[in-house]
Amino acid sequence: YGPAMKVFMAVLIKAGTWAIMRYLKGLSKELFNGQVPEDIVEKYARSRSVSASLTPKL
Repeated sequence: YGPAMKVFMAVLIKAGTWAIMRYLKGLSKELFNGQVPEDIVEKYARSRSVSASLTPKL
C-alpha cells in the first residue's frame, strides 16, 4: 500500500460513516415521527444490545 491508499481508505471510512448517520437519521425519523434528537438515536443504539435478549420494541 502507499499514501494514496491511505487517503482512499480515509475517504471511504468518512463516506461510510456519513452514509450510516444519514441512514440512521432517516430511520429514526420514520420510527419517532419526525423527531430526530441525537440522544434517542444513541439510546436506541446502546439499548439495542442490552434489550436483544428482551422483546424488541418495534
